[in-house]
Amino acid sequence: MYLTSVVSTASLLEKLCEVAAGHRFDDIADPAALLATLIPDPTGGPLPWLPRIPASIADDARWGPYLTARAQHVTNLANQVRLDTLQAPPPSWAPSDTALPDRLLGDVAVWRAATDVAPEDRHPTGGRAQAGAARHYQDQLDRDLLTATPSLDIAQLRALGQGLDHDPGVPGLARHLALLEDSGTPTWALVARALAEGPLPAERPAAALYWRINQHTPNAAPAGTNAVEPRTDQPPFRPRPEHLRGPSRATGSPRR
Repeated sequence: MYLTSVVSTASLLEKLCEVAAGHRFDDIADPAALLATLIPDPTGGPLPWLPRIPASIADDARWGPYLTARAQHVTNLANQVRLDTLQAPPPSWAPSDTALPDRLLGDVAVWRAATDVAPEDRHPTGGRAQAGAARHYQDQLDRDLLTATPSLDIAQLRALGQGLDHDPGVPGLARHLALLEDSGTPTWALVARALAEGPLPAERPAAALYWRINQHTPNAAPAGTNAVEPRTDQPPFRPRPEHLRGPSRATGSPRR
């Protein structure tokens, strides 16, 4: 689709040479696969991660009007999803302790609707997109959500390993720890105690750590809160002892 969209301004060969410039292909087992990953995904379509209709097709007397109407229909549906979301009570996937900006709330709602995220999936953007423009847009949404919600020591939680370094549930766990910290609870002591019970499971390690912490917290959040949106694909391993030490009060710890 990308190469089709640029055929009117540059030859396909020239465009491929431009994309491949600066990369080594001599020792690559599958050069075509590498080249495919270097070709940028176009955007500008009816949804932020979709490409616009290539000019060569948009100008076609038969397909141009049809595809233009379909694109407009998608735009109209997205606008309706945004409107419905803003007029309804906060969705179950939204953080219970923070009001998200309207724009972000609408963006996530459109993403969930377009990618068919299950209503019971509490991770705002659902399962991980495979690659391409959709993956980049999902990553941007996750970053925007992280910026808009209170969090604590996410980088240090990821440094514990055991799958937490790639688990999207970590930001939610960090928000839960931030709330506990604000109430005067020594959160790093709770984390260390929870990890001392044994390795976290390979599947949903942030959720497992969340429930272990709650077992040792008198006023823990009840089941069903949106503190964690777990998902991971990393195998577990035991953290090194230095990972269990809390951040220095003298130097502080990064907040994201």
